[in-house]
Amino acid sequence: MRNSFNRTPFTTSLAVYAYKLTFEFFGGVPRKIVYDQDKVFPVNENLGDLVLTGGFRALVREHGFDPVFCRKSDPKSKGKTENVVKYMKYGFLRGREFVDIDLLNKEAIGWLGRTGNGTEHHGIRRVPSKSSRRK
Repeated sequence: MRNSFNRTPFTTSLAVYAYKLTFEFFGGVPRKIVYDQDKVFPVNENLGDLVLTGGFRALVREHGFDPVFCRKSDPKSKGKTENVVKYMKYGFLRGREFVDIDLLNKEAIGWLGRTGNGTEHHGIRRVPSKSSRRK
C-alpha cells in the first residue's frame, strides 16, 4: 500500500484511488464495507435512499461490494466506523512525532502489519490479514 495518510483534502477521487490500492494490497474485495454518512460517498438522499457520488458509485459497480451506511445519529452503528478512526488515532498516532509524510506512511504500514491487521480482532475473533476474502 502506498499511502495511508495524505496532505490533501479527502475527496471522492482520492477515496476511490485509496480503495483501489487497498483492494490490490489485500488481494481482494470484501463483500460489505460499512461507512459513516460522509459527503465523500453519498451526495444526497432521495426518500430514504442515499444517492452516491458518481465516482463512488462507479467503484461499487466495478468491484461489486455492498456499501452499508450508518444511520445518522445512531451511536451503535456509527460507533463501528468511528472506532476505526480512534484505533489509528490512539493506537498508532498518539505520541508519534511527525517528521514527514513518507515516513509516517511507512511506519503506518509496518504498524498495521504487526498490530492492526496482524492480530486477532476482538469483535470478529479473526486475524484480518488471514481472513478469507472474495477475489
